[in-house]
Amino acid sequence: MKLSVVIPARNEAGNIGPTLDSLCNRLNQANIPYEILVVNDGSTDATSAEVLERAEVFPAICLLHNKPPHGFGRAVRCGLEAFTGDAVVIFMADSSDDPNDVVLYYFLLKDKAECAFGSRWIIGSNVQDYPWLKRLINRLANNFVRLIFGFKYNDVTEVDPVFLDTGLRDNQ
Repeated sequence: MKLSVVIPARNEAGNIGPTLDSLCNRLNQANIPYEILVVNDGSTDATSAEVLERAEVFPAICLLHNKPPHGFGRAVRCGLEAFTGDAVVIFMADSSDDPNDVVLYYFLLKDKAECAFGSRWIIGSNVQDYPWLKRLINRLANNFVRLIFGFKYNDVTEVDPVFLDTGLRDNQ
């Protein structure tokens, strides 16, 4: 099973290199076949150059350019429209996600599940430097969505979804 990783990036020149290094090294260590699609979302810094430099070391890295209008959701969508793997994960360019979680997701999808979600708010998680007002709004919004739609998930607004490709995107 080939894993696709979509990384939306806007002005992440200081972060994207180490993020790609740690992610690629961990995926290689776990012998996971993968591609990484970094979606440059209108960066005005050296984000693209950093990605291309890493792509020379890790050939599975591909740089995409999201066309305007820009925005996080549009960058994610650009990556989701381009991935070629059997499963896809959204990963943050600033290293706020853990490559070990991606490996865990991969094996869950390969062996047990059709979908997996990550959450910052589960017992045992360690959320650092998250503004209190943003946290309050996040928790209120998540609980509202959970009540309305009957979801059991505790972080539906900013999750790291991992999906098996069921062919649905081909039928849209």
